[in-house]
Amino acid sequence: MWNPKKKSEALAKFKSFPYPKPGTSNLLDSGSKIYTKRSFLQKVAFFVILVLCLGFLFKHHLNSQPHHSKVVMIVAVNDGGGVMDVKRADEWDLEKISKRNKEDYAKRHGYDLIFKSEGMKRRYAHEWRESWEKADYISEAMEKYPNAEWFWWLDLTTYIMEPQYSIENHIINRLPKIAVRNITDPMEFNPRSYKQIPFEDYSDDISLIMGQDCNGFSLGSFIIRRSEWSKRLIDFLWDPVVYGQKHTEWPHDEQNVLEYFYEHNAWLRSGIAFVPLRTLNAYTKGACEADSSNPRFFYSHKQRDFLVNLAGCNYGRNCKEEMKQYQSIQGRRSGFSKLLSFFF
Repeated sequence: MWNPKKKSEALAKFKSFPYPKPGTSNLLDSGSKIYTKRSFLQKVAFFVILVLCLGFLFKHHLNSQPHHSKVVMIVAVNDGGGVMDVKRADEWDLEKISKRNKEDYAKRHGYDLIFKSEGMKRRYAHEWRESWEKADYISEAMEKYPNAEWFWWLDLTTYIMEPQYSIENHIINRLPKIAVRNITDPMEFNPRSYKQIPFEDYSDDISLIMGQDCNGFSLGSFIIRRSEWSKRLIDFLWDPVVYGQKHTEWPHDEQNVLEYFYEHNAWLRSGIAFVPLRTLNAYTKGACEADSSNPRFFYSHKQRDFLVNLAGCNYGRNCKEEMKQYQSIQGRRSGFSKLLSFFF
């Protein structure tokens, strides 16, 4: 039976022990805060892991995509020797140092790199001139890399001294400031004394970038652009009449044929730009002996020229030791630069 008095007593007892009991409220609040903080940290950790995983997957995806570099480096190596000899141990060492230098540079700037072996194509010397293969190698590179625009030829005796400079920022983008189109101008350097010819037109796009040394065109390091002009030039170089009848007459091979065409063909002049030799292909002492006091040709340690070429080192000099010397200089610079970047 319902008893109102018992109900009142029950209510009074309940009110005398309110929930939560004294001293338990702080503990509950503290536990709630700990739980909230732990939950937040778990969410942050999950988010960081998710970002790292997505970054890894994105990088893997990019690496799996076809590479579309605008610059291709081409270096002719000499596996097994040349036309008339077998490669010595010091020549193997020279090749190893030079190749590593180009590989590091190409990786740093995302360029494609081709090593073309020419040494196994030994034939009679009067039938075969190795440096004529430059045109063929460039043509093959253009076919292999259809998205590339610029192709940079490098002799094996070259060594890149300032790898932090991209070829675009150092040369290509600066052409309006550093390039000369018409070397027949009396104010320009013209070692072979070229004369003006009819129909010269320097308004066309630049398709070949090179320097000049004491003897004329310098082709140990040059840059050629994919264009109709360059395609025409390569066809000219491998023309049966030109190659078949002239390759034994010109001692410097593709350099002599290019100089011959430049002297007599206005269309060839329209696509060429000349840059200071030390910008693209600085020589070491021993080259250009007839003009050995002229600073325009030779590598400057103080001015930190971009690249050095041991031109002619195989004639009475030690190519390997010379390259190791420049490798040491470049290595010390790289180490100092890394130290500065660590602190600053």
